[in-house]
Amino acid sequence: MLSQAKKHKFVISPATEEDSEGVGVAHLQSWRETYPNTKLGIDIDWVNETVGFLAEDRGRDYRRNTIRRSHAFPEKILYLVAKTKAGKIVGFLHVELGEDEARFEAIYLLEEAQGTGLADDLMYRALEFAGDKPMYLEVASYNPRAIRYYHKYGFEEVPNSSTIYKDKVPVFGMRREPNREDLR
Repeated sequence: MLSQAKKHKFVISPATEEDSEGVGVAHLQSWRETYPNTKLGIDIDWVNETVGFLAEDRGRDYRRNTIRRSHAFPEKILYLVAKTKAGKIVGFLHVELGEDEARFEAIYLLEEAQGTGLADDLMYRALEFAGDKPMYLEVASYNPRAIRYYHKYGFEEVPNSSTIYKDKVPVFGMRREPNREDLR
């Protein structure tokens, strides 16, 4: 059964266009903190070269458009930011509802926000938003912390879903079937 997340020191709110730059900075920093893997040839330089656009104009423009869409279609797109009380963005969540399923597009937290209950609060909101629809996401296969976290909320690996993201990052799909009982 899901329960409300424990209290944490962050403020969660719908993203605004003004948040797009800070989200990009947090997104890129989260990649730098999470994805380097020497065995796969993924280092900070590769991260910067491959996804550095997240903190540049192209990334900001994409986020602004997504945030605008979330305001125009709040019943279809959930885009939340998590900030410190001083206003620093430490994470975000992006979920989109399709006809048949919810697509968990992103949840990223800076290391300083991990282990605080913030991720649980964001996940609870994502599952509530998805309602009676199954939810799908992709996760890096070498991120055991994230995999354990998703298992905690009922996500299971989708067979034969392994692929390579950006020519280096092995990922696989996870799916969660809806269960309204666990949201009570």
